Amino acid sequence: MYITGTYFKRPKDPKRTREKGYMLSDQNFSYDESLNICTKLKTKDLSSCQVILDLSNRKVIKNSFNNNFDFESLLLYYQEGYPNYVNPILAKIYKEETDVSGDVRQEEKEDS
Repeated sequence: MYITGTYFKRPKDPKRTREKGYMLSDQNFSYDESLNICTKLKTKDLSSCQVILDLSNRKVIKNSFNNNFDFESLLLYYQEGYPNYVNPILAKIYKEETDVSGDVRQEEKEDS
């Protein structure tokens, strides 16, 4: 199972894009995020997605959006942002254990 993330950069105020230097500052942009959960990766995913997480092997396949995040950080981000989509998938892959803070920790299921 994989989580793929695609990000679209948009100017916060499109009317100001003609101003000299407006497009040079990251503060003048916002990002739209598209999240997909899939069982197989397509060749297109490898080239078009900025983030690809391999849930089965617990590793980052691609992260060109923000290189400061590892697998655990990215997974936590997606769990917090998209709990209704991500957590049911994780429950199928990992045994759920809730810690004291109410966060879900995952441990891999053992095949019987």
